[in-house]
Amino acid sequence: MNNFKYTYAGWLLLVVLFTACRRYVDITPQGKIVPTTVADFRLLLNNSDVFNLAGGTTDLMTDDIAFTDPAMFTGIRPLSVLNIYSWAADNYQPQEADEEWNLYYKQIYYANVVIAGINGVKEGTDSEKQLLISEAKVHRAFAYLMLVTQYAVQYDATTAGKDPGVPLLLDPGYTQSLERATVQKIYDQVLDDLHSAATVLPGLPASKIHPSKAAALAILSRAYLTMRNYPQAGLYADSTLQLQHSLYDLRAFANSSNPFDFMSIPESYQHPEVILMKAAYNQDGPLQLSQELLDLLGPDDLRRKVFGIGDQLLYNYNGYFFSYISPFEARHVGPRVGEMYVTKAECQARAGDITGAMATLNELRKQRFAIDKYVPLTATNTQDALTKALAERRRELMGRGYRLADLKRLNKEPAFAKVVTHPWSSGDLTLAPNSNRYIYPIAIKILAANPEIGQSPR
Repeated sequence: MNNFKYTYAGWLLLVVLFTACRRYVDITPQGKIVPTTVADFRLLLNNSDVFNLAGGTTDLMTDDIAFTDPAMFTGIRPLSVLNIYSWAADNYQPQEADEEWNLYYKQIYYANVVIAGINGVKEGTDSEKQLLISEAKVHRAFAYLMLVTQYAVQYDATTAGKDPGVPLLLDPGYTQSLERATVQKIYDQVLDDLHSAATVLPGLPASKIHPSKAAALAILSRAYLTMRNYPQAGLYADSTLQLQHSLYDLRAFANSSNPFDFMSIPESYQHPEVILMKAAYNQDGPLQLSQELLDLLGPDDLRRKVFGIGDQLLYNYNGYFFSYISPFEARHVGPRVGEMYVTKAECQARAGDITGAMATLNELRKQRFAIDKYVPLTATNTQDALTKALAERRRELMGRGYRLADLKRLNKEPAFAKVVTHPWSSGDLTLAPNSNRYIYPIAIKILAANPEIGQSPR
């Protein structure tokens, strides 16, 4: 990602008003320069150290991770990793910050600065300003989608209008209510931002650090999938693939015996599958993949050999993966082409299009296996097609931060609801379907400064 770090000539573009903001998020101002030109706002949105990052801890809560090695319980990682893994009452100590909450609200704050302020700039064309506003809306929508996924209950159309979500902040002022907006209001804002942005942004970006129409449509697909609105999720996955559909062919690694050949895979800013760069920055590794996931992958899947597909992650056969190998390239958790393929296939299966679902999955899978190991998928009925689509989704998106959202939405369906079991030093821990422990608690430090946010249901 450092290929796109911009020089700020000794200062980071921030709004001076923030120094008076309530502490709903920890942001340390590094300058007092108010953006006054279109170029200033462009620099703010080009800050890849803010906008092109995302949280990386959600996989810890899922059935993709299982600590069977006693070393996983030692002091080689922060206590918060074990707390998240064990679905503890609190993830962080009273003095500790929740870096993911802080990051997403920092992104929201910066996006609000652009959206609220750029139309007041005298120079620049209206199209230039609308482009920047639209980019900011995509970043804001992504942040809110991640927040509501982690810190609120699963979306349910029958209760979302009452279920507490997260604080909804739509301008950079400091007098807004920090009480939680409903889950429905958060999703409504996410959808509104993305639909609006998609009408303005170019189909593909000049750089993958910048949102595009493809990115807006891909995040729309993700949002609708999380809402279990499968017709819309499939529609926007297909619309994204009409703009960007290239897959990275893993067959080039089929006969390699060198575990470091993965270093030749393009980094995110060049990778054909990356739609918008969002790198996980705060997951401490190594971690252990569950035996269930390893069995699902099987011995011939090239995703087992080269784990990460372009983000310099190394999977090894002892069942560990690392959050990063290079200090410059972390796991990619933003929208990707592979995600759109498996979303489209799932939605086709749910609509009863068995042939279409299998064709979509096989288009992906034929580049995930050596030629002599590839066997096309077939399905005997709609349920079989859906089961196979969900299994392929889990394979394709392992380590990408999607599994938590998938478990939460699938728990609403008796056929796919499951108890997650995590090995623990004193015995197995279990997480029941629809448990409140699927919801991240609000950090004690955040609540101490802003009690009106309220703790997540535990």
